[in-house]
Amino acid sequence: MIRFVLCLRRWSAPLLLIATMTIAAPATAATTQLKCPTGSVNLQSDIYYFNEPCVFKGDVVLSGTSTLVVLQTSLVVDGDILLSGSARLIVSGGTLALDNHFVFHHRIESRESAQIHFVDSTLKTNVSSPGHSLASQYLGLDQSILFVQNSGVLAPDSWLLGDVRGHAAVHAINSNFPSEIYPH
Repeated sequence: MIRFVLCLRRWSAPLLLIATMTIAAPATAATTQLKCPTGSVNLQSDIYYFNEPCVFKGDVVLSGTSTLVVLQTSLVVDGDILLSGSARLIVSGGTLALDNHFVFHHRIESRESAQIHFVDSTLKTNVSSPGHSLASQYLGLDQSILFVQNSGVLAPDSWLLGDVRGHAAVHAINSNFPSEIYPH
C-alpha cells in the first residue's frame, strides 16, 4: 500500500489527497492492476486500477468497500456504472466514456455512501455516434457523493443529466459536470 501512495505523490496534489483517502480503506485491502476485461466487472472489496486504455462491453459494479481508479488513461464502458455501499470510483487525469447507442442507454448510479471522484478528467457519453448528442443519467441517492474538480463533460456530443435525491451531494470545482442537475 505504501508503494501505491508514493507512486501517486509524483503526479499531483489532488491525487495525493485521493491516495490519502484510499489509505483509510481496511488494512487488509490489496491493490491490484486490472487488465481490460471481456465482460462486466463486479468488485466488492480491495483497490483496483486501470492505467492502460481499455474498451469493453459490460457493466462496472462496485459494492462494499471496493475502489476502482482510472489513472491517466481512458476507460470506455458499453454498460452501466453502479456503485453501492462505501465503494469508490476515482477518475484522475483520464477519460471515462459511456458508449451510448441511444439517449439514456447507459447510466451512472451511486447509492448509500458511495463516492465518485473526477479530478482533471473528462466524461464522454457518446463514443460511436459523432455529431449526435447522446445523454446519460447520473443518479445520486442516499448519502452518496459526486466530487468533480477541473473536469468536464465533452460537449456537444456528450451530456450528463444529474438526478440527486435524499442526502446525496454534488461538489463541483472549476467544472461543467454534470451538464444539468435536478435535486429532489
